[in-house]
This record gives sequence, structure tokens and C-alpha cells, in this order.
Amino acid sequence: MYICVDTGNRARSVIDESVYRSLHPNGELEPTDLVLTTAGQNQHLNVLGRTKEFVELKFYNPTTSDFVKYQVRPVVVRGLQLPFILSLNDLRKLKATISPHLDEVLFNTNSGPVKIKLAPLPGSAYDVTTKETITIAPNEEIVTKVGVDKADRLINRDLVFQPGTGLSTKGLISSATVSTVNKLDKSIFMRVANINPHPITLRKGTDVGIAQVFGTEGFKWNSEIVGVINPTKDTVVTRAMSRKALYHRLWTDLGFDKDSTLTETEKRDVPPFSLLFSN
Repeated sequence: MYICVDTGNRARSVIDESVYRSLHPNGELEPTDLVLTTAGQNQHLNVLGRTKEFVELKFYNPTTSDFVKYQVRPVVVRGLQLPFILSLNDLRKLKATISPHLDEVLFNTNSGPVKIKLAPLPGSAYDVTTKETITIAPNEEIVTKVGVDKADRLINRDLVFQPGTGLSTKGLISSATVSTVNKLDKSIFMRVANINPHPITLRKGTDVGIAQVFGTEGFKWNSEIVGVINPTKDTVVTRAMSRKALYHRLWTDLGFDKDSTLTETEKRDVPPFSLLFSN
């Protein structure tokens, strides 16, 4: 997840509603009278409330394996253009120093200084929808083509598909997937599995997530941590997939079998494993 470091935000840290729900599907909010406006246009943001439970952030340096953990109760905003915006107040609590000329943030922790590289934000996000009605049987996984908004300008570009919360609320498991926009039908791939005891149908035109151009420094850095899954070259694949088999394949695809920077509990808290363990 990208976290925007905003020294101009003197209020509270804020998180996009969809991002928060992907982390805490049943998380409760408490009312807040905080009023937030956009920069420049001075338009009011749709503030839903403040989280009752803490959200744990982990700033990680993939080169040195150093990391800094921080717990915060952010304000949830609907339609926020960024996943998370860290406030000046929280930066101070973290004892963080930003060095724009070095493209890094220095955290002064009790165990010593930790340097985290700044990464550029990815480009525009494009809506991804199903190209046809799809029915996924229980314990079945499919790889299928999905449509991308404004695909005409993205032909032959590599895109990262990021599944939306609408899939997880239906009991469907999906992961970030990188694939090339097809020139003929302007599609990319989505891989999704059904862990329900009954079939799930996605109607044609169902919103399933977003896609962004792959290849920026930010995405390369992010994919090393999250683990981007490369789909099969086949157009459409359907296969039986037990929960145990799905768990093992996702664990391996994301590199968790080799990663030593996260604990077993932290790995299981990462979507989509959090959904596997909650059902």
C-alpha cells in the first residue's frame, strides 16, 4: 500500500474507505466532527468517521530489511484519491525526518535510525469490470479476461490488476496480477477463486477492481513486497482448487515461503489470507 507523506496535513491521518475495508471488513467507526477539504479546489471530502481499532503500518526497506511499525487510528474517507495520507502529527510521533534530495525518510527509533526510500506514486487508476457473466463453482479457480476503462490508450502496456473489496465480500479470493493489455479485445487477466460452499455469479459489467500501469519505480518496489502474480498465458482456465491447495499456491506465489521479514501471523493478516482464515 502506498502511504502519502503530507507535511501540510495538520489534522489526522486519513485512509481511503475501500482500502480500510479490505484490511478490516467489519471494522467499526466512531463519529468525528473533523472537516477535511481538498488542496486547491477547497472541496469537502466525504468523512465517514474515525476507526475504533488501530491500523498497524509497517514501513519497510527491501534493501536492508529494516522496518518501522506504527499504530494509528485514521479517519476514513470515501473516494480518497490516495490509499493513505500520513499527517504531520503522526510524522512527529514517528520522529521522522524527510530528505527530498535523498528521496528518503529517516525514522529515529529507540534501536537506532532507520532509512526508508521514498517511492513515486503510481499513475492513474482505471476501472476493471467483467466482460461477460461468470459463474464460479465452489472450490474452483478461474483465470478469465476482464475489461479495462480507457483501454484504447493502454494497448500493449503492462498493467497491475488490484482486486476490489467487492470480490472479498462475496467470498472470492483474488490477488494482484500483472498482464499486458490485449490489442484485439482490450482486456487483461484476472485470477479469482471461490471458497464458498455454493456457486458465485459475477454479472457482465461487474466492478472487480482497478488497474494501473506497471513499471514505475514505485510499482517495482511495491511488487517486491506484495508479490505480483503472473497469470497463465491461456485465455481462460478453470480448475478445481481446494482451500488448502489455494492457500499453498498463494503462499508460494507471494514468496512467503522464502520471506523472513514478516512473522507467520503478519503474513496471515495480509489479504487474501485474512479472508481464508476468517471463513
